Amino acid sequence: ENFDFTQEAVRQFLAATLIAARARKELKVRKDWKAWFEVFSEAFGMSVNSSAIIAFFDDPKLLSEYAQDLGMDLSSGRVKYVRSRLIINKLHKAGTEDLKPTFEAWKLFVEQQSRLAPAGVRLLMSSPSFTRLDVELGVLSSTLTSFTTCIAITMVVLLLFTGNLLLTTLTIFSTMIVIIMLASVVISWMGWEFGALQAIAFTTFVGVSVDYSLHLAHAFHASKQTSRRKKVVDALIRMGVPIIGGAITTAGACCFLLPCWIFLFYQLGVMMLANT
Repeated sequence: ENFDFTQEAVRQFLAATLIAARARKELKVRKDWKAWFEVFSEAFGMSVNSSAIIAFFDDPKLLSEYAQDLGMDLSSGRVKYVRSRLIINKLHKAGTEDLKPTFEAWKLFVEQQSRLAPAGVRLLMSSPSFTRLDVELGVLSSTLTSFTTCIAITMVVLLLFTGNLLLTTLTIFSTMIVIIMLASVVISWMGWEFGALQAIAFTTFVGVSVDYSLHLAHAFHASKQTSRRKKVVDALIRMGVPIIGGAITTAGACCFLLPCWIFLFYQLGVMMLANT
């Protein structure tokens, strides 16, 4: 509401911000595209008035390229917002690791410029690629936090119920290997992007995966046989059939998800089947 583009300080700040963005190599701003205010300043100077703006947008080419970059109140002629679009030298489909340094550089730049902004001016950074990256980083961070928390809670519960630190450690270790293998199958072999469903699945499947290894490890630990080989055979005899039966029923339930037309359900079925 307090934004006043007619103030010279605001226009000077916008021009200085664009110059600073182009001067920073880490922002990777391309030189073959100019923001609308840069083009406007070259033609009409730093003075902004209704007649100059109308004359600028009389050019059909400029109108088609920059019409959305200036928001005006038609009744009063007041400029409500200004958008300065810049193109950076990065692919639209660049990966997270490739795009993250540029994203962090832009965040820092916007924060620094915001502190220098005159009264009534607020800078916002908007980019579909940066938005996608921010969501991916948030999902990845929350997934790691949830996965770590789930593993820690599972370890505490196993230690309380089994009373054996070695058994608990081996069970957690084997469960983590299963989840890591599942992640490699989903991301590398299947080629699926890491999204919200994968984040939920990798965390939830900790509880599903721990059952198989825990029952087998507990049977091995409780066996009255003397040698390690005989303990393994005894554990497989006592728990092998129930574990296989549980795997078959879980896999059978997953089969109903595979023909689903909704891709999320299909992904869930494939991941649960692969985990089993």
